[in-house]
Amino acid sequence: MTIKSPIIKIKGIVQEYDWGKDETSIISNPFGYESKTGKFAELWFGTHPKAPAKITDSPNNLLEEIKFTPAILGKEVLGKFGASLPFLFKVLSVNEALSIQAHPDAQRAPILHANDPKNYPDRFPKPEVGIAISPVKLLYGFRAQSEILNFLNEEDESFIPEFKNILEDLADLTYQKIYQRLVNTDAELIKSESQKLFARLKLKNVPSELEKEIIKLEARYPNGDLGIFCFYLLNFVIVEPGGALFINSNIPHAYLSGELLECMAPSDNVVRGGLTHKYIDQKTLLSMLDFQEQVPQILTLNPTFELSFYKIPDNDFFKIGKFAQTLDQIFTTKDQLQLIFCLAGEASVTVDYQVYPIPVGQAVIIPATLVNFQI
Repeated sequence: MTIKSPIIKIKGIVQEYDWGKDETSIISNPFGYESKTGKFAELWFGTHPKAPAKITDSPNNLLEEIKFTPAILGKEVLGKFGASLPFLFKVLSVNEALSIQAHPDAQRAPILHANDPKNYPDRFPKPEVGIAISPVKLLYGFRAQSEILNFLNEEDESFIPEFKNILEDLADLTYQKIYQRLVNTDAELIKSESQKLFARLKLKNVPSELEKEIIKLEARYPNGDLGIFCFYLLNFVIVEPGGALFINSNIPHAYLSGELLECMAPSDNVVRGGLTHKYIDQKTLLSMLDFQEQVPQILTLNPTFELSFYKIPDNDFFKIGKFAQTLDQIFTTKDQLQLIFCLAGEASVTVDYQVYPIPVGQAVIIPATLVNFQI
């Protein structure tokens, strides 16, 4: 290691996407990061080449440091992933809707990367879990078929005439056929029905939370977008602070608003279908989406445990948990690298009686070579 400390203190790298919050973002205050554009969308802690984390007391970034000293990772991780972290940890600060998207699985990701490395820069799949800091609103997975039929039923109180106009002559109302219809619908019809929907919803005295999110989209998509009608195809979910939602490969989703922590495989592969001005790949999306009903499973923790983990599906990349608010305990690495992030309050790591504070909004890497540490 080029640093003298037994641990590695790191700061994240800000990503300044259009959908991010302004200076009201948690990334700006209290974390203290800056943005040239005034947009605080994501804060990355990892070794992804796009934005490797900064080491606070070394000229190297984290990717360079691990390449210089790969033993930091532990033998198992180094053997599977080479000289890079097996996960990417983020803070998201969402002011406007992200794209309708899904992430390729382990079989498709390397193929997409080989055929189109510009748009699919990584060979890994991208399972991910989001943990709400504030209430987080998102679209996730296909909603129950009965709910979609109600949106199309003129006799039902939830009837959406604009959605029905797009699907008017569609006899096969399976998820795949509905999404195919949206993809193949003439842009002028999408525009006219979107504008009718915006106008109708704005006349409501008390719009629902879902309707409020649709109304917000008019400013960015005044000519409409097929993604607007995905609100009636996908589950609308609100995750309260501390709750988590695991999003597996091939599941359509879109974060709409809120702030959250996110941990994922070390991949930036995104297959987009709508609500974006970036590259859209409907052909790939139609071939990979999981066209089955999804019932969102909100995960929570047992607050009595000193360290508890969210019960996410087993994967090769990460697991994530939370320490108790008051803690003074010794842990072992078990030859596994760990990242510890301070979300609020104060935290520190003690190694051989030396205390290393973790400022809020920053993190430390516990190398696999370190046997014991104290939180």
